[in-house]
Amino acid sequence: MTALAVVLAVMAGAPPPLPECPAQRVAHKALRGDYGKLAQWQREGYQAFADGQPKFLRAWRTYYSAHEGRQGQVDALGGRCDPTRTLAANALPMRSYVLILGPETKLRQVRDRGAKRNDRVFAHRRGLDIWIDEHTANRRLLQAGGPVQIAVVH
Repeated sequence: MTALAVVLAVMAGAPPPLPECPAQRVAHKALRGDYGKLAQWQREGYQAFADGQPKFLRAWRTYYSAHEGRQGQVDALGGRCDPTRTLAANALPMRSYVLILGPETKLRQVRDRGAKRNDRVFAHRRGLDIWIDEHTANRRLLQAGGPVQIAVVH
């Protein structure tokens, strides 16, 4: 859509069109309230996606939880692991925002690390870019793992 078409749509009371980029599209929807009230960290993360240029990667996702002892309870930044926020990743900068894309797209923040060999063992041997470990409260997911598409902003 051209800039003039966007201006005319806004003047007519229509909402501006969503971006073509899937990560930015999700971010714009979240920021306009489509997914309910956002926590401060979520607003910051979605705003980073809306304003930035997301990098898309193929990742092998595993899960960890508080049932695994201290490493599943306290993140590398010294905070409590939160199943709605905490993500471990060795190959991404701390505090990066990650959108795990799919039927249930989720925003997470890199706040933890894992064993150095995880990227090689889980991702690179399968031809994927990186490994991520999602904190979960669901014990049934602890043995699960698989490839996912992610978008990242720093």
